[in-house]
Amino acid sequence: MFWSGIEPEEKVKKAAALGYDAFEFWGFGNKNLDAIRAAMDETGLRLAACCMGPNGGLTNRARCADMVAGLPESIEVAKKLGTSRLILTTGNLIPDESFETTRRRVVRALKEMAKPAEDAGMTLVLEPLNTLANHFGYWLAKMPEAVDIVDEVDSPAVKILMDIYHQQIMEGNIIDNIRRFIDRIGHFHTAGVPGRHELVGGELDYRGIFRAVDETPYDGFVGLEFKPTIGDEAALEQALGLVGPPAIPMEGEGVFGARAGKCWSRKAADQACYEGGTLEQIKARYDQILASWGKPGEYPLSVRRIEGHLKWLASEGHAKYEVVGEGQGAIHRAILP
Repeated sequence: MFWSGIEPEEKVKKAAALGYDAFEFWGFGNKNLDAIRAAMDETGLRLAACCMGPNGGLTNRARCADMVAGLPESIEVAKKLGTSRLILTTGNLIPDESFETTRRRVVRALKEMAKPAEDAGMTLVLEPLNTLANHFGYWLAKMPEAVDIVDEVDSPAVKILMDIYHQQIMEGNIIDNIRRFIDRIGHFHTAGVPGRHELVGGELDYRGIFRAVDETPYDGFVGLEFKPTIGDEAALEQALGLVGPPAIPMEGEGVFGARAGKCWSRKAADQACYEGGTLEQIKARYDQILASWGKPGEYPLSVRRIEGHLKWLASEGHAKYEVVGEGQGAIHRAILP
């Protein structure tokens, strides 16, 4: 949904330049997978998830078997690109049969797909979509319905893709549902409501939502699936500014209190930002701190991400962000309140 008109491998490079650590795409059938793999190797970006192919036919009598049969190819593509998440959509309502009849077909297919996915180290993530604004007639629309299916399949290889945009439209109660169903959630998508645009300016408080996700055991990615209205780079930078570095779990308290003690990466980023320096110096200091804790290279941050973390500390009220000077030689520092 970003940078229309350019090849996927070039989008990977653009995302890396903005400071992102991962990307995802929908179907793989129309893409140059070798070029994408080369771009990943060049930039260090990881593939968070992609749609399996064929997709969207679980409810369909004729196409359901094709989805099951297509799983091995999807697994091979996922392995080639280093992801363990394959996205599934169900397809639409079947007019001449009951919801329960269709549900039995979906469950049977997922049970058949679960074992080979589990053996391959893959997780299939089933996505409910909204039927009020975008996907009229789609069969699976709400989290509790998806949870019932996942619970009946009863496999660690089958979970839910919770698209926060779709679920806000269908039922709301976002943070409570995240906390309630987190053990069944294998991936997240995000977009602003209404309109499916940027994460800032709509009816959802994504800063609070991300904080709620961070308080759970979830350690996967959160995908951005929206149509920018302020330009691709501006929208992606804005979204990145809503979060600090993703968590690397650690034991014990952090030197700057419980919040910083939640993960190695944030503790190191906090400490480097409080010590201050040019952005390059803060980045180098961050790397030194992680190395001194026996975590060298475990979560690399770009200069852009360091600057984003300084702004995030200020926006969360943890520090005042001070900049002295201009350009690459400017001194940046987070000052404790």
